[in-house]
Amino acid sequence: MPVYLGPILPILAAAILIQVGNGLLTALIGVRLGSADFAASVAGLVTMAYFAGQLSGSSLCGGVINRVGHIRAFASFATVLSAAALIYALVGGPFVWAAVRFANGFAMAGVLLAMESWLNHVSGNARRGAALSAYMMACYAALGTGPLLMTVADTTGFALFSVASILLSLSLLPMSLSNRAQPWVAEPSRLRFRDLFRISPLGIVAAVLAGAMIGPIHGLATVYAVAAGHGVSGAAVLSFALIGGGFAFSFPLGRLSDRIERRLVMAGVCFTSLLAALLFRLLGDGSLEVLSAFGAAFGGLIFAIYPLAAAHTNDRLPPEDSVPAAAGLLIAFGSGAVVGPPVAALAMDLAGPGALFDSVACIAAGLGAFALYRRTQRADAEEDEKGTFVVLPRTSPAAYEMDPWSGDEPAGEPLVGDDESN
Repeated sequence: MPVYLGPILPILAAAILIQVGNGLLTALIGVRLGSADFAASVAGLVTMAYFAGQLSGSSLCGGVINRVGHIRAFASFATVLSAAALIYALVGGPFVWAAVRFANGFAMAGVLLAMESWLNHVSGNARRGAALSAYMMACYAALGTGPLLMTVADTTGFALFSVASILLSLSLLPMSLSNRAQPWVAEPSRLRFRDLFRISPLGIVAAVLAGAMIGPIHGLATVYAVAAGHGVSGAAVLSFALIGGGFAFSFPLGRLSDRIERRLVMAGVCFTSLLAALLFRLLGDGSLEVLSAFGAAFGGLIFAIYPLAAAHTNDRLPPEDSVPAAAGLLIAFGSGAVVGPPVAALAMDLAGPGALFDSVACIAAGLGAFALYRRTQRADAEEDEKGTFVVLPRTSPAAYEMDPWSGDEPAGEPLVGDDESN
């Protein structure tokens, strides 16, 4: 086993359990809403509530963790997630679900911040890149696996919600039993939004629109699959394909942007996603094979936009500003993710389920056009100013502290202890 994995194994184990449960729960909620013949706009409301909760949690959970410690905070947030999974099964009605989904998003922001700040602390400066890569791979694999669990039991019953709750509860074990000393969660001084927009207009716009695209895909893809007649298995396969494509495409597209101007790569990604949506419309969605191939390609393209936006922004920032800028980019992404689902859901109600991908592709095309426009307004960053592309999660600023863009400040070295105080 690689030496850097030892200190982070409890965090990886907790992340896998959290993301499998979260992936299952997200897909299951979409399937249940779709099967109940609610309008797509109702599913959009529920999805919007989740991202609104996550946006709120991203700003507030750091203070909670600093007050009570990582273990207690993680246990509290994970308990909320586990309880929420059972409330969905016990209480019907989309408005109640939207309220619970908000709490779900808030608590998810808390557990992610707790895990990622702790991961940064125990990795050490020399190994933080490898630790971040292992964490990313674990999260993507787990999030993609979660929806596949829908095929093992009836989605109309209680069992799958119980499975999600069990997985989320079990995430407490590896974190609670860890004997690593806990870090302090830094509260970075954020760049003002207007300053960040002035430095990189394309970066901020791309982050907002990436949220407006990924939010609907995250919450409404399973609603589309059910409405299009693919059933539970189709919903599971589509979710897996979207996430798997996002993992597979992000790194090679990012590396391409290290060699070719990032704005051109972003425009190419955006226009190719529009072409993919048009081809999908022409070919039809009757075949599960076509659906999964489209999902992998479309998800791979759309999920690559946010990392490209972050890389483009960091090309124009000094290293010491990368973590504060990350907070601004995440707020921009979260704002788009709150607005995107209800807009896409309204399009689905007016023009049919396929309008989900049409609306996302149209947003992508608009972003591609804006990226080309920005090329006429400012020269590209000099080669010696550009950093190497890094695939980063859209979760918390703590992950960015492990990123090479943030300079040479060493992360905390692993410490052994059983003190829960900060």
